Parts: sequence; C-alpha cells; structure tokens
Amino acid sequence: MCCTNIRVATLTVNPLPVIVISAAPYTSLLPGLQTTLSSTVTPNPAGANGYSWLRNGVVLSSPALGVVSGIGTGSLRLDVDGQGDYQLRVTDVNGCTNISNTITIKDSASGKCFIYPNPTSGKFQVRYYSVANNVLPRFLTIYDSKGDRVFVQNYTIGRPYDRMDVDMRAFGKGLYWVEIGDLNGNRLTMCRVVIQ
Repeated sequence: MCCTNIRVATLTVNPLPVIVISAAPYTSLLPGLQTTLSSTVTPNPAGANGYSWLRNGVVLSSPALGVVSGIGTGSLRLDVDGQGDYQLRVTDVNGCTNISNTITIKDSASGKCFIYPNPTSGKFQVRYYSVANNVLPRFLTIYDSKGDRVFVQNYTIGRPYDRMDVDMRAFGKGLYWVEIGDLNGNRLTMCRVVIQ
C-alpha cells in the first residue's frame, strides 16, 4: 500500500482598491480661489500604504506648483497654479494598486487684474488672464498717485494667470495704479495697489 502526501493550499484573491476623486467647491479657478480634491477608496483605506497624486500623468512631489497641501494623502488642496488633469493612485495593505477617475482643474477666464497681497509692504504679484500655451509678453507700468510713471517691466507669460512678481519696496507708501499692456502698447486693464 502506498501513502500519498496531499497538500492543501488556500488562494486568496484581494480586490483592487476602487478610487473615486471629486473636486469641491470649484473645478475652474481664478487667482485667490482654492479647491480641494477629495477621494473615496473602497474597501476602506485605513491600512493604505500609499497615496500618489498625478497631474497630467506625472506623480506630484513636494513642493509642487499650485499645490497648497495634501501630497501623500487622500485629499489635495489647489490654487490657480495647480491647473491640470488629476488622478490618485492608491496602494492598499495587500500591495494592490489602482488609479482613480480623472478630474480636470482649469482656469476661469476673466478680464480682471488680480494683485496679491493688497495692501502690501511693496512685494506683490500681479495676475491677468492669458490663453494657455500662448507665450506672449505682458507689460506692467505702475503710476504713483500723481500720475507719474515709476515702474516699467515686461514679463513672458505662457499659462493662464501666470505670476508677474513686482518689488516696489524702494518706493514710498501710497496708492499706485498698475497698468497691464500688450506687445503693441495697448492697455488691457488697470488696477490699484496700496503700499503701506
């Protein structure tokens, strides 16, 4: 009589995590607005080993332009510099990895001039809407309260609401008018800034 060794094996199949992301309160941003990308992961992500946010297919690392907070977590806070297509990659405790749906964060076109901070100590940023991927010059001319031109600078802009950084700490306190112009010297808009 022969003896046979019988081995019993158990096969466990773990489901892939299902990740759904959403944006609130906005998917279209202006300077000064922020939005939050939030995620829902099932099964429960309590033991998740990793969250990786992707913007336009590239994993975000800290610091990332336009990301206010949340890299490495299930929630990401963005400002106007964070435009793009977002996905979240999650790896669970079993080593199973999956990627979420895609949410697009875009600009909201406006003819308004945005200055931050305002009032300021003299260092501030100016933003004005420009079409994406249309690299063009913008000209800033700043006038004091008497109407005298005190500052002129040109900037190369390639994204909607690209920053135009200004340092007027060497100028006195007061109300200044900021004129944004195009390549041909045409005034696009004017706004004011208070230096205190």
